[in-house]
Amino acid sequence: MKSVTFTDQLVRYSGEDLSVIKLCDRQIQNRFAAIGLFVLLIYIGCLVSSLFAFYNLFGKRWLIAVPVSIFIGWMFNNIYILLLYTLTPNLLTEKVDSRFTKLSLITRLFFIAVIAMIMAKPLTVLVFKKIADNEAWLHKKMMYDYQERLIANTSANKEALMKKMQSTLDKSSFFVYKIRVLSYKYPYTWAVDFIIIIVFFFPIYYKYRGREFNEYFKKRKYIERKIVAEEYDNFKTIFIGLISKHAGRPVQYFEIYSDAPYNTKKKTDPENYQKQEDFLSRIYGQH
Repeated sequence: MKSVTFTDQLVRYSGEDLSVIKLCDRQIQNRFAAIGLFVLLIYIGCLVSSLFAFYNLFGKRWLIAVPVSIFIGWMFNNIYILLLYTLTPNLLTEKVDSRFTKLSLITRLFFIAVIAMIMAKPLTVLVFKKIADNEAWLHKKMMYDYQERLIANTSANKEALMKKMQSTLDKSSFFVYKIRVLSYKYPYTWAVDFIIIIVFFFPIYYKYRGREFNEYFKKRKYIERKIVAEEYDNFKTIFIGLISKHAGRPVQYFEIYSDAPYNTKKKTDPENYQKQEDFLSRIYGQH
């Protein structure tokens, strides 16, 4: 069994067919490997983002944060790779320009942008940690003062309530508040979000820019269309044989599309139509 190299694994991360890419020259293989390396970096970014988020959300418990973040990062990365596969150009049939096709493309790109934004927010807090921690401390102090005034006006056990409030505030990381305050109070932090969105979209752009991948797409189109044609011919042979055997006589397989089995171009009827009188004459033998 042939071993899979690290470069081969990177090529798989690019969302394209490894067996076809290996038929291309080394330059094209390296370009797809570069795309795969970007996807690997995106996975690492998703892992770091998830780990930082769940570490703060679960009260800084590593035993919970680590397995959950690994699963979430792995899940988002697999969804991203799947979307890369679906964004590959349609090579079997001619390009169909329809509203549904455009809507489908926009939906997938929007979904990638949403994933990028979800992963970007924890990283934004990590990048601007000093500012976020300072804002959280001020917010915590304000809440402490407010709760202290409320407790002062109660007749209950004030000391116990103060200790419980202090413990609750100290345990909270105010992670969600940090995300919110950075987004609204410090607009320049959105630069991190936009950079991460660009990183998520870069493999898609890099895959289709220029003409350096034409050799790959031509080879893939040839191989895929050849496989489809062979399988379709085998299907027709078996189908005609079964129907002929059942009918007890030879039958023909009629196709209404000129590009079967893709079925995008219907055969046109001849334009030399005759008059109704000619039809009636032929039916009733009238001259």
